[in-house]
Amino acid sequence: DISNLHWEAIRKSSDVELVGLWNRPNCAIVPDPQAKAEEYRCKLYTSAEALAKDPDVQAIYVLTNMESHCELAKMAMAAGKHVYVEKPVGSTAAEIEDMRMAAERHGVTCMPGHNYLYEPDMQRMK
Repeated sequence: DISNLHWEAIRKSSDVELVGLWNRPNCAIVPDPQAKAEEYRCKLYTSAEALAKDPDVQAIYVLTNMESHCELAKMAMAAGKHVYVEKPVGSTAAEIEDMRMAAERHGVTCMPGHNYLYEPDMQRMK
């Protein structure tokens, strides 16, 4: 469950607070989103739209299946949220370009998730 890695990073940061999470219905990876929200000490949103509309949320991590990345990222950006999209970012180059254009249009940042850049082996390769 990739969300655990992100939770650890958020938890260690003094500048970031996890406001809440939303999980796709019937997701095998996180079968009990309420338990996950309790573990992370945050609210559980009933929909992706509710998460994106919350004025307390400034940025959204998109950690769902790749096929939903573009739709969810664009929805979040249209709501004025910055977005971090886990890799693979999109199904096609056109989807990735669509996300880039949405970020530009809405004046927000859309960042691809390449979290291995800071791993010691990757740093050594530089």
